[in-house]
Amino acid sequence: MSLKWSRFSVKHVVVVAAMCMTLSACDINHTNSKDHSNTSSSSNHEENLIKSSTSIKTLDYVAGRTFLPEDTSDQTQKLNAASLQYVGRYHTRISCDDAFADCESGEAEYI
Repeated sequence: MSLKWSRFSVKHVVVVAAMCMTLSACDINHTNSKDHSNTSSSSNHEENLIKSSTSIKTLDYVAGRTFLPEDTSDQTQKLNAASLQYVGRYHTRISCDDAFADCESGEAEYI
């Protein structure tokens, strides 16, 4: 009977110890929550500053728009003949030091 009783008490001691450790961990987090209230008040202040700014647009405003913005600059200038040959193409220069470029020295031009 004493062996059975000792197993029973060991199980209870382990459970009680685990509960005490859990509750003590919760208590430590609870004391730190006071520090978070100061942080949240400063973040509320920052949030109010952001909201008061007129240049910031919300995601709902931007994502809800189905058309392009109308405040684009005038881009109707004429291109010269040298520039017209590159319209719609990707143009880059790659150094011959790079293994991608198949050249001896200098740089390679890719269009």
